[in-house]
Amino acid sequence: MVDWLLANISTFGGEVDKIFYVIFYFTLTAFLLVTGAAIWFLVRYRSRNRYEAGCYHSNTTLEIVWTSATFVAMIILALATRPL
Repeated sequence: MVDWLLANISTFGGEVDKIFYVIFYFTLTAFLLVTGAAIWFLVRYRSRNRYEAGCYHSNTTLEIVWTSATFVAMIILALATRPL
């Protein structure tokens, strides 16, 4: 692991560090995925004269999928950081 946290001076310091690392790596993974997707979309759909902007209305399936994925990710994070 990374040695940039302060030294443990209590009996539960290791547990706090473990929770910190779980949250840190979870959010780092999410950050890298979102940043990678943003860069891919920027390169893939950069401005060209042959494309026109389109308007899409209410894709219920897509909205349910991304809301459910966020919900599942938050539940996993909550369960991973709960006290034993």
